[in-house]
Amino acid sequence: MRKKLLITFLTLVCVITCTFALAACVRVRDDTVHVTDVTLSTDNLDIEVGEEVTLTATVFPDNATNKTVVWTVDDESIATVDNNGKVTALSEGTAIVRATADNTFHECRVFVRAKTLVEHISMDTSVTLLKNGETTLTATVHPENAKSPIVWAVEPEGIVSVDGGKLTALAQGEAIVTASADDVTAQCNVTVTYDGLKYVLNDDGQSYSVMQNYSGMFTGENELTEITVASEYNEKPVTAIGRWAFGQGIDCLKRLVIPASITDIDTNSLIYCDALTSIEVDKDNTQYASVDGILYNKAVTESVFVPYGITGVVEIPEAMTKISDYMFQNRKNLTGVKMHDGVTAIGKYAFSNCLGINSFTVTKNITEIESDAFHGCYKLWEIYNLSGLEIEKGGDIYTAPYGGIGLYALLVMTSATLPGGMHKTDEGFTFYTASGKTYLVDYTGTESQITLPEKFERHSYIINTFAFFDNNNITSISIPEGAVIEIRREAFSNCSNLKKLTLSTGLQNIGMTAFGFCGIDDIIFNGTLEQWNAIEKNEYWDRYMYSYNVVCTDGKLDEDGNVITEYYYNATKNRCVIFV
Repeated sequence: MRKKLLITFLTLVCVITCTFALAACVRVRDDTVHVTDVTLSTDNLDIEVGEEVTLTATVFPDNATNKTVVWTVDDESIATVDNNGKVTALSEGTAIVRATADNTFHECRVFVRAKTLVEHISMDTSVTLLKNGETTLTATVHPENAKSPIVWAVEPEGIVSVDGGKLTALAQGEAIVTASADDVTAQCNVTVTYDGLKYVLNDDGQSYSVMQNYSGMFTGENELTEITVASEYNEKPVTAIGRWAFGQGIDCLKRLVIPASITDIDTNSLIYCDALTSIEVDKDNTQYASVDGILYNKAVTESVFVPYGITGVVEIPEAMTKISDYMFQNRKNLTGVKMHDGVTAIGKYAFSNCLGINSFTVTKNITEIESDAFHGCYKLWEIYNLSGLEIEKGGDIYTAPYGGIGLYALLVMTSATLPGGMHKTDEGFTFYTASGKTYLVDYTGTESQITLPEKFERHSYIINTFAFFDNNNITSISIPEGAVIEIRREAFSNCSNLKKLTLSTGLQNIGMTAFGFCGIDDIIFNGTLEQWNAIEKNEYWDRYMYSYNVVCTDGKLDEDGNVITEYYYNATKNRCVIFV
């Protein structure tokens, strides 16, 4: 009996346990959230062979228990689809792509058409980059509906890198960047320049020359003040500097370094470099050398080029026995040269237009000064002649002996121990005393309205030839009573902004073209008409003055009390009027 009761009890327990377990199972199944809908980003896809497009599937509801999407396609010969919905077109035709989630699906009809081939690619054909420069090339395919991707390449490597059309300069040189699609290509010639120079392959195909420059690119913070010419370009030697290498545009260049590889330099390439102060040559160069910033031949017996910006006094190298033809021509900041006794000759136009030279020493062994060696040196006021040449001051402008060295001189001395006659004032006036006369020879001040000194060391003075020549800062000049006895020819010539001039009695002479090309409206003369007429004037004293008035302190009246006006005509046939 007990046994039956035990069995019955155990059976009841099992039934109850199973009932509870079954109930629990029923509750779990009821918690599942099933997918009710699947949508795709498009129901129809129109693509061409080779194209790839990714479809996006959205599963509803958002809290569905199983949102896993399974992708399938009905014809894999036309298109394929991966687990992320990326459809790849393989051949012409129509295929159905299905996205399934929890037995719910959505389909997209895929129409695959023939590929539209690229027929043409357009982009820039040339680009120039500075050091570390960057730019982006835009390659446009034609027709517009062609969708093949652009493939970029560069040859040779190392000059510029390309990434999706973005170019980055790596090293100086030239490279070709190619954009390709469907066997169609477009090319861009890329130049990377560090020194602003354009290198051109020579006819031998084995070397380069510097022929031009990219000066327009180098402004502001990129301004070229120093250039080191490359010894190699595209792995070939650079052997020459051509005529236009440093042409107009590189006027800020101050220092130039020439490598050993250069064997030929056209010096015309440097004529626009007004700021250039120093040229340096590699010591291993076989054709050229440099001393104190000046370019010479290798033996330093002849000059090749003196920088236009050179200043101060230049010492002539020991190997030179002749100052080369044109050596210092137009070097306006040169103030002098120091010659050794081995120099025997000065070449033609050697110092022509050197306006900074006021004093020059002709050393003892000089036997020849060639034609026009000192042409235009109108500020060369004193000469120390230690040679056997018979140098005299003055002379005819066209036939002046010894290269015109004495043409504008006020003093020629034959001993280096004699003191010069030059004196400079704090106001910027330079006076020169020679042979008992005093000359005002130069003005370097900055004032625009000038009153000249009353005297110099208690002496009246002569305003020398070209004393104020080409000074465009001056607007008016006043000469005190008795200060000036003579105004020499072209003393104020080319002072284009000089409008008013005040002269005083004591003036005895006015030289030829003394005020030529000035803008003078009024000459105020602090004296009578008689005194004005008494001044000895060169026939062409007012040449190139155009129209002006001379105002005196008195005049004559006619019987009606009106001022009598006298008319004069200057060399340009413009009327000048003298009146009260």
